[in-house]
Parts: sequence; structure tokens; C-alpha cells
Amino acid sequence: MPPLLSVYLDDELALRAPVDLARMVGPEGKAFVGFTSATGDGYANHHILDWQFRPAVTSDIYSVTSEISFARFACIPEKGLCTPAAAVIDEVSPGHFHVILPAQLAWGASIPNPNGRPVSIKNPKGAACWDPASGGCGGFAGKRESEPGALRIKSENGRTYFGIVDNNLGDNEGYYEFEVEFEP
Repeated sequence: MPPLLSVYLDDELALRAPVDLARMVGPEGKAFVGFTSATGDGYANHHILDWQFRPAVTSDIYSVTSEISFARFACIPEKGLCTPAAAVIDEVSPGHFHVILPAQLAWGASIPNPNGRPVSIKNPKGAACWDPASGGCGGFAGKRESEPGALRIKSENGRTYFGIVDNNLGDNEGYYEFEVEFEP
């Protein structure tokens, strides 16, 4: 069993994950434990009312590997939620695309579709705020096509376009990320 980091909240297990300790501690085997918080451009108080650090040190030596990835786009600075300025589209294989769709653009991403074939969306993730001031935020899974924040799709002139339903797009924040495949 690899080394595991376990985090409890109110005596309930909230997170358990393997940790590559060799990469996380200094050469002397020392580490810092603490907290951080952020709200982007927003404002909030963050209160930690009580906490305990109880290291349960048991050790067997294991080899653990980890991988860190970073977004391939810069976030627009004045947006509270990370928002790319433009879409990122990768053709993974013929007829299969990985799309990062910015929330603030009317038809923010498009892929070539010369035959006008229907597409299917897979592995959706991400979040968008279509009304950040009053908390209108969420993902697009399960939304009806006409609801704010829903993913909309249209095909015309040899391309398929993707956008987010909203009448005031310029204020939107965030992005949706998904796979697109042509249906047979």
C-alpha cells in the first residue's frame, strides 16, 4: 500500500490520497503543515475555528509516482473564476476533439465538420458563472438547452460551434471542458 494522506473534517474522512513524500518533504524529511485560501478578486473572511495535527507515523518504504499538470492557458486577470481569453481545441484523433470553451464568448469554439455530422459530448467538466454578482454559477451537465449556463451547439457552413447560453456573455466567467466525437 502506498503512503496515504488522510484528511478528516469533523471526524469524517474527507480526503484520502497517495502522496509522493520524497517530492513533498525537504532533504531532511521535514515538511510544513498549514492553510491557504483565496477568493480571486472577491472578498470573504476565512475562519478556521479549530484544528488538530496528529501525525500517525508508520512507515514501509514504497515507490510512489505523481504527475502535476497545469492549464495551457492564462486566466483573464479581472475575472474571479479562471477564464481563458480564447478556446483551446486539440484534435485527439480523427473526428475526436478535446475542447476548452471560454464562458464569455458567444460561440467560443468551433471544429471542422464539412459533412454536418451530429456530435456527442463526453467527459464534461468545468464551471461557469453567467451571473457572478448573484451567484448564477454551475456546470452544464443536466441543463436544458434554453437554461442559462447550458451548452449550446450548432452546425453550419462546414463547422460545428459551441457556446454557453446567456444574454450577457461579456460578464461570464469560467470555462467548460469536454470531448467531442462525431456520431456514426
